Amino acid sequence: YGEAICKAVQSTQAMCLRVCVKDFEGDAISGRIEALLSKANLSPSSVHLLMDLQLVNHETSTYLVLYERLPHLSAWNTVTLTGGSLPPDLSHLQVGEHLVPRVEWQLWKGIAGSRRTSRIPLFGDYAILHPFVRPNFPGMNISASIRYTTDDYWVIMRGEGLWNKGGAGYGQYPANAELLMQRQEYCGAEFSYGDRYIFERPLKRKNPGTPTTWIAAGVNHHLTFVVRQMAMLYAPSTEARPSDTRAVAHFQQQLLPLKPTDVAAAHRRRR
Repeated sequence: YGEAICKAVQSTQAMCLRVCVKDFEGDAISGRIEALLSKANLSPSSVHLLMDLQLVNHETSTYLVLYERLPHLSAWNTVTLTGGSLPPDLSHLQVGEHLVPRVEWQLWKGIAGSRRTSRIPLFGDYAILHPFVRPNFPGMNISASIRYTTDDYWVIMRGEGLWNKGGAGYGQYPANAELLMQRQEYCGAEFSYGDRYIFERPLKRKNPGTPTTWIAAGVNHHLTFVVRQMAMLYAPSTEARPSDTRAVAHFQQQLLPLKPTDVAAAHRRRR
């Protein structure tokens, strides 16, 4: 495996190194990373380091300790902290509207704003999916649900099973879309392709969508929202909004020079 990696990076002289929580067991992580860099003949500046927390909880301090144990933290080309907190399915939720915390986003803000953080990591997540996606199986009765990303939580429009006897089936999607659009969290049809898709479903009831197309719409909205959310966090003006594309460009210019204390100050400014 190591030899295959070395051959792959010889032409590019760069690689992405993914580190998971289980890799921190014991005290060998620094030695293992050093051995891999030596074998690949790469310096940390040629490596994009991805710390994948996978399924996360609210223990910010625990993750911060692990993060600070990474060797060469200031030398990597980029450092990204990623994770996910959505459950594997929505079976624990009753039919209706629910708010589910975006724990990974709150975790990243806690680490990025901590005075103990020596380098602010980039943010990553699993969008609106569980880190370990379960494959569908024949006869699976998937619920007609919508997952919609907002500032610190997801809005879950939980439907019943599509194949429930006597149920509304796929007709639940346009109905849930209408209910979602009545909520203050809805960003408007022009915000993203996913938001346009939500807006159009009640107008095209003969094409209500499928679990696959609704996941695609939710992921599209999520990616758009998170990029602009990051831009708002670093934007100097309180006039910025998630739909302000100028803030995205400003974020790209200002991300790298920021210090951890700047993140905390910017977060307070957004409130």
